[in-house]
Amino acid sequence: MNQITDEPDLPDDKCLVLGGDLTEAVWTSDGQPIFLEDLPITDQLRTKLDEWIRLTNDFEYYLPKKERAPFDLKGFTATGLTLAKELKAELPDWTILYCDEWLWQNQDNLFLSDDDCRYEVTENTPATPPYQGPSRHESNTHFINNPVRQAEPSQTDRLRLDYQNLRGTLPSTMALRTYRAISWIGRADSIQNDTDGKVISLWIAMSALYTDDREGSASHEDQKTIRDSFLQKLIEHDTDNTLQKLLWDGLLPAIRSLSEDHYLFAPYWHHKHGHDGYEDWDKHFHLSVSHHEAAIRAKNATNVLSILFDRLHVLRSQLLYGGGYMAEQPQPTAHRTGRHSTWYPSANLHHHHDTHSP
Repeated sequence: MNQITDEPDLPDDKCLVLGGDLTEAVWTSDGQPIFLEDLPITDQLRTKLDEWIRLTNDFEYYLPKKERAPFDLKGFTATGLTLAKELKAELPDWTILYCDEWLWQNQDNLFLSDDDCRYEVTENTPATPPYQGPSRHESNTHFINNPVRQAEPSQTDRLRLDYQNLRGTLPSTMALRTYRAISWIGRADSIQNDTDGKVISLWIAMSALYTDDREGSASHEDQKTIRDSFLQKLIEHDTDNTLQKLLWDGLLPAIRSLSEDHYLFAPYWHHKHGHDGYEDWDKHFHLSVSHHEAAIRAKNATNVLSILFDRLHVLRSQLLYGGGYMAEQPQPTAHRTGRHSTWYPSANLHHHHDTHSP
């Protein structure tokens, strides 16, 4: 039997969860609600939290979505994050977990787990949720501290919502591949300060869309044919020229840099590792660069992408097989012809010669 005392009933692990399911809004780590009066915080913050919690009375969760009264869920979520940061500031030695209410209420459509909707709040946590940005507030907005309102959903959120709308029109195998690809794109978007991880995740996302049971036993040339056929279909369906605008208007310097780097040319590594028939790799390399430049001048998007992904395939292999690393501060090198990159294959440094060939 618990003894009744005047001491506040605080969690031993000093962990609080703010938000979640728009009911009780402050919880212990084991899911028990906690009284605001028990928290060692200022009366000002306690009042703000109480007002924020009372707003949940306006959310008619018990009704079908189409029958609910308007509720600014995004503004409510942004306000909650502001209060979570204030709570962390007043309880610096406590762990504060924030449940993003907008993600929580939309997790089924966005294919998110409960854990995907929560994150720890620290002094470095951004002041607004990642999918929100500054905007004007309506005159009748009554949220605490005038929280920012939602701007645009992220690219991954838009893809997930588009997929939700189109899923019923897709063949089952394509629906599954699309779902997997979007999941890996979301993984890439969530990665911070790790270019290797982003490249690998995005490569898996692309592979999920076009590979099939044939590729596992297909030769390298057959795999290239399957991939190039997929790239051709992308161009054919690029009716608004979104992809081609990226190629010609924004990515040409990077594309040329990759094309002209012989460390990303597969025959170079075949020759370096002693494989017969690649002694004249440099001749084929310069011919490949010339073909790529001709395709760029002709704006032949399919050929440009085909040669580009030949180079990226080598980069992908080097990353997966441990043949590359991220340079913290890239330095100019003679073989870069004046173009600098943040990524270096290990063989770029004279004391490393163990880079794996694709």
